[in-house]
Amino acid sequence: MNDDKLPFSRPLLGDEEIDEVVAVLRSGWLTSGPRVHRFEREFASYVGSEHAAAVSSCTAALHLALLAHGIGPGDEVVTTPITGPPPRTASSWSARGRCSPTSIPARSS
Repeated sequence: MNDDKLPFSRPLLGDEEIDEVVAVLRSGWLTSGPRVHRFEREFASYVGSEHAAAVSSCTAALHLALLAHGIGPGDEVVTTPITGPPPRTASSWSARGRCSPTSIPARSS
């Protein structure tokens, strides 16, 4: 890695993390396996919730959050103008294409 530049994000991975990845690969469960279920249970307990659901992306997480809050057709979802597609995509999915994702205009200083 070029140390002359500030990295966007440098992962902090040790032997424990590497061992867990190898164990997942050897288990044959790359998605929705026993480790995911254990993570969901432990995370729910940690945050004091009865349930937790692991998902594969930010878009999927936002979609579930909007559904959980009853966002649907005719609702407006306000988001930041400095973002990628996930908030707008999740809003659209939650309302089956009949929702208005709106970006807050940026103010000049």
